[in-house]
Amino acid sequence: MARKKRAPVPDYPFSEFLQHFEESHRIGEKARADGEEVDQMSMMIRMLEVMRARYSLEEARYKAVKFMMVMDYLASHMDDWDIGDYGVTGSDASGSLIGEHVLRAVHQVLVTDSGGRHLIEEPSPERILHLAREFRDA
Repeated sequence: MARKKRAPVPDYPFSEFLQHFEESHRIGEKARADGEEVDQMSMMIRMLEVMRARYSLEEARYKAVKFMMVMDYLASHMDDWDIGDYGVTGSDASGSLIGEHVLRAVHQVLVTDSGGRHLIEEPSPERILHLAREFRDA
């Protein structure tokens, strides 16, 4: 029986991810200013809408899923980044800060290195910090 060919995985470079990251912050700030609640699900829907306006449905879904995987990983390990120049854990009111080298490291592991596949095991924060250090020091 012939195997069904998989569609090519859309390219999602870090520069494009970073644009989406910055846009998500603008969208979140506007929504909060308008008195709307901003949670992970509402942000996913908003980002999918943004991406659907720019890409085919398949590409928009892929990029929105990868974007939210990175964001979820970053949020779930925020305390791990709260050292040195990696990040600062804030509050719901002030938000948190994350170094671009950490963003780049998480994107590298979850998006670029995964080749479009979903990882079975989540990468350790230590692995991300090691890679982030390499990006920072390059």
